[in-house]
Amino acid sequence: MWRNYTSIVTDSSGKSVVPTMFFSKTGVYTFKAVAKETSTTGSAESNEVSIKVYINRSISITENISQNKTDLMKILLVIGVSSVIATIIYLIGSKQRASLIK
Repeated sequence: MWRNYTSIVTDSSGKSVVPTMFFSKTGVYTFKAVAKETSTTGSAESNEVSIKVYINRSISITENISQNKTDLMKILLVIGVSSVIATIIYLIGSKQRASLIK
C-alpha cells in the first residue's frame, strides 16, 4: 500500500514549489520511497529524494521609500506644530513684557 504525502513536480532546472505547510521550516528534508508500508513497519527502501527548503527574502525598494516618506512627513509635521506653538508663546510673552514696561 502506498501513501501519497505530497506531490512534487520539478521544472527543467530541478526546482519546484511545494504548496504545503509541512515544509514551513528551513532545512534539508530527505525522503525515501518505501514499499510494503504497514501501520508499524516499512521495508524495501529505495530512491532517496532530498529537498532543500529556504526562504526567498527580497526587499521591496518601493515599500521602503514610501515608508521613509511617511516618516519624513511625520517629522516635518512635528517640527511645524512645535514652531507654531513656540511663536505663540513668544508673542504672548512679549506682550506681557511690553505691558509691564509701560
